[in-house]
Amino acid sequence: MLPKLLTAADVARMKGVSRTLVYNAMNKGKLAYIEILGRRAIKESDARKWKPPGRITGRPKGIPMSEEAKARISEGLRKRWQLRQKAGKAAQTKKASARKRVR
Repeated sequence: MLPKLLTAADVARMKGVSRTLVYNAMNKGKLAYIEILGRRAIKESDARKWKPPGRITGRPKGIPMSEEAKARISEGLRKRWQLRQKAGKAAQTKKASARKRVR
């Protein structure tokens, strides 16, 4: 019996990733494929076995954030908010001076 063959788009939909990521995995040899008439086809069994690379961001789950880290984040947010306030005031004064020149 012949195995069911999938396209890169089918595998991308199945795994919830982009077609580009699937093609990159095939090019690197991490996802096996068969070439038929110049087209790439992936066996369904290989597609199910393949695990796309995960995105590791932030801190691991289950590890509480230290008070020092919380303070650094809140300090950074406060500084960013202050910079936005200054930028907003500067933009308002530029608009007001431009209006004066037009009149």
